[in-house]
Amino acid sequence: MLRSLIRTWRTRIKQDEMNKLASCLGPHIARDIGIGEAEMRRFPSTRWPF
Repeated sequence: MLRSLIRTWRTRIKQDEMNKLASCLGPHIARDIGIGEAEMRRFPSTRWPF
């Protein structure tokens, strides 16, 4: 259980650092290199597909 907590804590710290870096780079560059809000789709879905 302790290992799990430590692993979760380290993952959270790394994720926070990556989010800080992504905010410095800007959303477009961060998304292109795969950090920060990279989970967002490059082209968000719309109500009217093309």
